[in-house]
Amino acid sequence: MSIRLAAALGNAEERYRGTRHNAGFAVASELVASLDEAWRRSTRYLWSELSCRGDRLVVICPRTYMNLSGTAVQAAAAKWDAEPAEILVIHDDMDLPLGRLRISSEAGSGGHRGVSSVAEALGTLSFPRLRIGIGRPDTGQPARDYVLSRFSLCEVNVAEEVFAVGSRAVVVAWRCGLQQAMNDFNGYDITESA
Repeated sequence: MSIRLAAALGNAEERYRGTRHNAGFAVASELVASLDEAWRRSTRYLWSELSCRGDRLVVICPRTYMNLSGTAVQAAAAKWDAEPAEILVIHDDMDLPLGRLRISSEAGSGGHRGVSSVAEALGTLSFPRLRIGIGRPDTGQPARDYVLSRFSLCEVNVAEEVFAVGSRAVVVAWRCGLQQAMNDFNGYDITESA
């Protein structure tokens, strides 16, 4: 089954732009810009339609807070008739170090409230994920504060590179299938390739 909908998770308000928790949005923005497409606005999400040789991929960014992402993803899935297995959810992940990404066909939420919201709205955890590593704080900083912080000056280049690689991974998942994307991108470490 191919990917028909890519749902990037983040917080929609401008004050959250560039935060670690908005890594999913950053990947989607990179993807849409790299293909010279534009965003359209609906009540529940921003969306863009990508097309290649007759195949279509719809990319969405919910216009809600992260913890309420499921309502937007569910609405988009209904609009474009996408089954959960055809929805690639793109989100930040503290369990992966910065510079890494991982694609999986399905998994638990890992405590990620945005993923939990999507799972609750779709009634299943059986949807693929593109997890973008943001690492964990070195200090005792609370997780909530960490994910809402911006990348440091020494992290920005790595973050931007992983967003670009993540956007290429979405294209491979869409055009060549999820397994090919897993083969090509799982285990990729930007800090080792630099």
